[in-house]
Amino acid sequence: MKPGTEQDKSSFQNSSGKAWVKGGKIFVKDPAEGGSPATVTPCDGLELYINGNKIEEKTIVSEKDIIEIKTVTHQDPGNYQVRVVTGGLSAVLELKAGTTFEQDIQDSEPENNLLLKSVTRMQKFCPFNLTEIMQEIAKKNISYGIKQDVIQDILAKPEDGLYVIAAGDPPGNTTDEWVELTFQNKPEGQKVSDDKKINFRDMVEIISVEPGALLAVKHPGIEGNMGKKVTGDLIPPAKPKACELVAGKGVEISPDGCKVLAKIGGSPLVKKQGNRYFFDINPVLHKKGNVDISSGNIRFKGDVVIHGDVCEGMSVQAAGTITILGMVFGANIIAQGGIDARRNITSSNLIAGGNNLLLKNFSKTLETIHACFAEIAKMVPDLAQHPKLQGVNTGQLIQVLIDKKYIRIPGLLNELFKHAEEHSFILPRETKQLLESIEKNLRGLNLLKLKSLDNLLNILSEIKEAQKVIEYMVRDKADISFGYAVNSQIEATGNVRVKGRGCLNTIIRAGGNVNISGVFRGGEIIACGDITLNEAGSELGAKTLIKTGEGKKILIKNAYEGVRIQIGDRQVNITSTQNNIIAELDNNDILVIHAGLKT
Repeated sequence: MKPGTEQDKSSFQNSSGKAWVKGGKIFVKDPAEGGSPATVTPCDGLELYINGNKIEEKTIVSEKDIIEIKTVTHQDPGNYQVRVVTGGLSAVLELKAGTTFEQDIQDSEPENNLLLKSVTRMQKFCPFNLTEIMQEIAKKNISYGIKQDVIQDILAKPEDGLYVIAAGDPPGNTTDEWVELTFQNKPEGQKVSDDKKINFRDMVEIISVEPGALLAVKHPGIEGNMGKKVTGDLIPPAKPKACELVAGKGVEISPDGCKVLAKIGGSPLVKKQGNRYFFDINPVLHKKGNVDISSGNIRFKGDVVIHGDVCEGMSVQAAGTITILGMVFGANIIAQGGIDARRNITSSNLIAGGNNLLLKNFSKTLETIHACFAEIAKMVPDLAQHPKLQGVNTGQLIQVLIDKKYIRIPGLLNELFKHAEEHSFILPRETKQLLESIEKNLRGLNLLKLKSLDNLLNILSEIKEAQKVIEYMVRDKADISFGYAVNSQIEATGNVRVKGRGCLNTIIRAGGNVNISGVFRGGEIIACGDITLNEAGSELGAKTLIKTGEGKKILIKNAYEGVRIQIGDRQVNITSTQNNIIAELDNNDILVIHAGLKT
């Protein structure tokens, strides 16, 4: 190729030779007489040839020279990998696209000493064709759910990345066996949570059932559809989890094991422990009229509904809930479940969940008895090998160990049965059955009749099961709700809600939240949850303590001077009337009072 000569001569300012680049070609203009000739210097990425010779350094050129430029091109071939992942449910292509790097010569203006410059152009390409990728897919035994459209898009426009190129079908969702509660008037969508107890006496309308009533239905599980891997292998769905209906007091299970029926009238109760549903009917005690000297105190294993007042000096105790439709004055009300007092409370004590301490002490005694007998169970086999004791039965061997080393066991058993006698109305069915077994096999002369160590081991297992049941009972939180209280003490392991005028000179202790729609004037509130009050204190400065734990909030719509707010060990005194208070600890554990906020 001869250098071009059509450059306008007027563009040259002097007599020196010129060289320039335009459209990928080098042009040369020879110098005028006496002028210096043009030179060209090659650069990296381009190969310069003059008259067929490769030029490596600065070289003089003329119009007669044949000048060629060859661009240098190199490639990164890229790579790819096909993998089956997620348990065979998908296949992915990990792609690093190939890249072509090509150098082009850059245009330049006429110069006497032309230094060539290159520009790099980069273009990506796919490191495989359709045949190659399908062969790779076949090598991985992928035959199902191949995404041809994704592969075509990659071939057309390759980009580095991870692509799902095949997708299987996961197995369908399996529905486990489930239990539908059919109590009349139960709340819509009522569920039974693990290790929780539903007590239907917490409703405004007290629920009870007649003999023969259907309490629950167990519905069969439904197995999901088969899944399929990208390799074509089938994936079986999960098997439905089974559940068991267990009949307790006043309940029977249908022969097919799918229905729960009431044998007696009363209050239905259900507990869920793991996959087992335990059903009982607690007869409800309806006390017509007042609880007074003529009726005597009430202690009842179940729910109690009092249709009149609870009078001065009287007490009502229940293993379930207590509902009082009349007033309470000068009385003691204790329930393992919740308490709902519909009218005023005066100079009285109300405790919901009040038997938890008794249950804990009972469980602690059981634990000590279990530990002692567990040690004895380990020692009996060796003791039986003693020459002087061969032929002695298991019960007598145990008695020898009790007399020599475990002399506290008889006292522990007496303590256990004393607890049981004093509080029998709150003990669950499983615990009563355990006590019968202990009495029959381990207490007094009955122990000497024990034939097998297996009998002792079974009783130890029953003790552990009984402790679990008691633990579930203690976990349950019991609430109290009422309308108005004066000079009273209110304690609940759960929440306290005051729906009426409020409280005067009253002490409230709650394991949960406290919510008072009316006033709280004088006295103290000590809670473990949030406290929400409409009005706290009085214009005359009645001393009022509002206290909760760290991480909780206190909200008061109107707070008067004399109110003391405490969160954790931080406290603040209200020195003037404030509205819409929100009290909480900030990130530095400083008690902050926000006042005048809209709540």
